[in-house]
Amino acid sequence: MKDRKERFWAVYSALDAMEQELARTPGRKQLLSITNGIPSNMRFSDQGWVDLTPQLRALAAQYTRDNIAIYTLDPSLTLGTLTRDGLEVLSTATGGRTFGSSDLAMALRRAQSDTSTSYWLEYEPPASDNKENK
Repeated sequence: MKDRKERFWAVYSALDAMEQELARTPGRKQLLSITNGIPSNMRFSDQGWVDLTPQLRALAAQYTRDNIAIYTLDPSLTLGTLTRDGLEVLSTATGGRTFGSSDLAMALRRAQSDTSTSYWLEYEPPASDNKENK
């Protein structure tokens, strides 16, 4: 169990360091993390079940503050595991997506299509009867 706890904190620390590096670059950014998952709950022999969601949400808040969306690709294809829950927390909270697939090309296309969306806002003032106020 100690190894799982250390692994979680190692992954958390790596994501924290990555956020700090990406934050230096202005504008919207995306991070695609390929991983076999991050748990949102974990059983520790010394503490019992521990909810790790608050730590993941705090990390996601840092990413959101610095305009970074997290996309996760889980190639393990193990559905319904606790490790997928943590990925959902990070991706959803930052505006990214979680992919349960080993299809890297698909994940990259979807992430790219998310940034290629644009919006047009047009304003047309009401017609005026007064020709001097054109």
